[in-house]
Amino acid sequence: MDTESVENNFTIQYDSTILDKNNVSITWDSSKTLLTIDPDENFPPDTVIYVNLDTGIMNENGIHLQEPFQWSFITSSSPEPDTASPNIVSFSPQTGDVATTGVEIRVTFSEEMAYNSVEKAFSLISTDNADIFNYTNGTFTWNGVTMIYTPFRELSMEKEYVISFSNSGVTPQDLAGNPLTGTTSSRFYTYTNKIYVSQTFGDDNNAGYHPTIPVQTINRGIQLAVDYGYNLIKIEEGTYYETINLGPDESGILIEGSYVPGTNFDATLRDFDNHPTEIQSETESYTVDISDSSNITLDRIIIRGKVVSSGNVENGGIKINNSTGITIQYCKIYGGYGSIVTLSGDVYGINSSNSSVTVQNSIISAIEEQARAQGETYGIYIENSSNFVIENTNINNGKLGGDLGAYGIYVAGSDLNISSSDIYGGDASTSSTENAYGIYINNSSNAYILNNNSITGGGGGYTKSYGIYSEDSTNISISGNNSIKGGTAPTSYGLYIDNSSITVTGNTLITGDSGSSTNYGIYASTDVNGQYQVTISNNTDINGGSGTTYNYG
Repeated sequence: MDTESVENNFTIQYDSTILDKNNVSITWDSSKTLLTIDPDENFPPDTVIYVNLDTGIMNENGIHLQEPFQWSFITSSSPEPDTASPNIVSFSPQTGDVATTGVEIRVTFSEEMAYNSVEKAFSLISTDNADIFNYTNGTFTWNGVTMIYTPFRELSMEKEYVISFSNSGVTPQDLAGNPLTGTTSSRFYTYTNKIYVSQTFGDDNNAGYHPTIPVQTINRGIQLAVDYGYNLIKIEEGTYYETINLGPDESGILIEGSYVPGTNFDATLRDFDNHPTEIQSETESYTVDISDSSNITLDRIIIRGKVVSSGNVENGGIKINNSTGITIQYCKIYGGYGSIVTLSGDVYGINSSNSSVTVQNSIISAIEEQARAQGETYGIYIENSSNFVIENTNINNGKLGGDLGAYGIYVAGSDLNISSSDIYGGDASTSSTENAYGIYINNSSNAYILNNNSITGGGGGYTKSYGIYSEDSTNISISGNNSIKGGTAPTSYGLYIDNSSITVTGNTLITGDSGSSTNYGIYASTDVNGQYQVTISNNTDINGGSGTTYNYG
């Protein structure tokens, strides 16, 4: 304001007394928007006081007050002056609260305040100083002694904010000019689009949407994510004995593990090697069941299937059915686990049907070392699935297979793309009349086994072992692989082709390996009707291996 025009064009009137600039003290704030008038003498008690502003008042641009303005107030009936300082009774949000990004700030005072002094002093600032709110970018309303501030825009998610009254060098005052004392600030957090799970510090009664209030179980975290419409669940290290079921309601959720306790769920400090998140079912055969869902991602988690030691019951890490866009990355998946444990039934690391799945940068195994399976074992079982992708993944490497056969990857009626992976069928724990397969392909098309894969059938006590076995399939491409080995069973095949159209090119090594009896680098059965085409070209080394009886390249 133009301060001189204001000082020359105001009066204070009560009874027959008129005060102007000559019998009051005048002070302005630095912005020249807050004027404090202190009469030389106290007003009489129980008296109506009128403040008059004339049209001679103007701002610094010379724009005048359009019409005279008057307001009034009544002095206290007590002749004693008010010298008690006001204080803040409550904040909303209060310190430690978690609020929505559209929150209104409410501050309740112990008595009526000089509104302008409070509003000028108010600030709402994020602790990273990225968001600063004050009287310039929000509106104030009052309900008695409660100030309500509404920002012009929503606050940012997942930030800490501080409410205070120290802006512009102005001190909030009551109507008598007494300054605000006591606690004058509050800190709160805004919601995130994440749910936090901590086995150590969590409580399933918590809201879960901030690192300071995590839940304790993964299933509770999933439930809250669905309820809130959030798409990310962060889980601290620990062994969680739970069965996880993900259906259509859970579509779009990313589940991240291996957050280190005490780091406020800092993503840069995740440590899968030393602080893993492990999930292990104690009630169901499969620990994770994904059905009729889409766009689910599991990241940096160890998943172990339940041990079933009696009855012909499946064991498995993950079961996927009728789902699309499923991603498993940087995980370790075991169908069965334990030290010197016998598992009944068939065992699956991943069992997928009618689904599209990507597995990358992971370790997948039907069983862990020293466990034994009485049925068949499958690192990954793929049936009637499209666009199943496996990249940079270790499957069944060096692990035992089932008594009734072992498969690194089993493919039936599916599209497949494998690259940069190590695949092993398995070794029999005892003498077996069954077989081991690195990759078994049946009645499939568009299977691409490309670029830097190392594939071995297995051996141990099995009768036969196959690096890759293909039957009744078309458009199979095996190209650019490091090695395809039959294994150590008495009869072993690097590549076995039965009624399949297949292209084999640019591979470094295809060998029957080291079976004790008969080994074949590549074996192609007779195509009676001439309907299949096999193309073999530009491979570096195809040999039978080092069997003691017969070796055929």
